[in-house]
Amino acid sequence: ILKQKKDDYRAFQAAWKEEFALVDRAGSAVCLICNHKIASMKRSKIKRHFDTHHALFASKYPAGDSRKRAREELQRRVQTSQQRLRVWTRQGDGSSASFAGALAIVRNGKPLTDDEYAKTFMVDVANELFDYFPNKDKIIKQTKAMPLTARTVHDRTIMMANQVEETKIKDINAGTYFSLALDESTDVSHLFQCSIIARYGAGDTLREESLAVLPMKGTTRGEDLFTSFMEITKEKKLPRDKLISVCTDG
Repeated sequence: ILKQKKDDYRAFQAAWKEEFALVDRAGSAVCLICNHKIASMKRSKIKRHFDTHHALFASKYPAGDSRKRAREELQRRVQTSQQRLRVWTRQGDGSSASFAGALAIVRNGKPLTDDEYAKTFMVDVANELFDYFPNKDKIIKQTKAMPLTARTVHDRTIMMANQVEETKIKDINAGTYFSLALDESTDVSHLFQCSIIARYGAGDTLREESLAVLPMKGTTRGEDLFTSFMEITKEKKLPRDKLISVCTDG
C-alpha cells in the first residue's frame, strides 16, 4: 500500500490540469503557459513553479470556471500550433524536427549559426543514448539528414512568424471589436520605435498580442505616430470600422 501511494505521488494528477495549467506529455508535467517541462512530479515543486513564474496568471484567472476556460484556451493554442507544424512540414522540404529545432534556436535567442553545433550535439548524444536500440543506425541517419542550416532556420522562422501573424489578423477580423495600444520607446541603438499591441476577442477569450514594432524615422510627434498607425492598419488589412479604442502613453 505504501509503495502504491508513493507511485501515485510521483504520477501526474488530473487535478493539476486546471489548478496549475499543466498537461501530461510523455510522462512529464509540461506547463501550458510557458511550455516549461517540470522535471519532478512532486506537487510542491509544481506549485513553486506556478507561484514563482505565473502569479499574474493566477490573479487574472482565479481557481474555478475562469481558470478552466483559460486552460482550455491554452490547450487549444497548443493544438493549433501542432496543426500548423504539420502544415509547415507539408509546405517545406524537411521534417517537423527541423521546425522544432529552428523554434528552439530562435526561442532561446541563439545565433542561426548554432545549427550545426546543435546537430552535432544531437548526433553525439544519440550515439550513446540509443546504443542498444536495434534501429540506432536509422536514428543517427535521420538526425544527420535533418535540414538545419542557418538558411533553413531563417526560412523556417519566417514561415512560422508569417503563419502566427496571419492567425492574429484572421481572429481580429472575425471578432466584433478590437482596440489598440501604441507605445513609443527607444532601443539600445537609440532608434525610436512604436510598439502596437492589439486587444481582441477570440471565441470566449480576450487576447492581447503584439502586432508590430515600427521604427520611427525622423521626428516622433503625434502626427508621425498617426501616420505609422494608418500605414500599419492598411498593410495588415485591419478592420478600422471595428476599432473602438486607441490608447497611448501620453
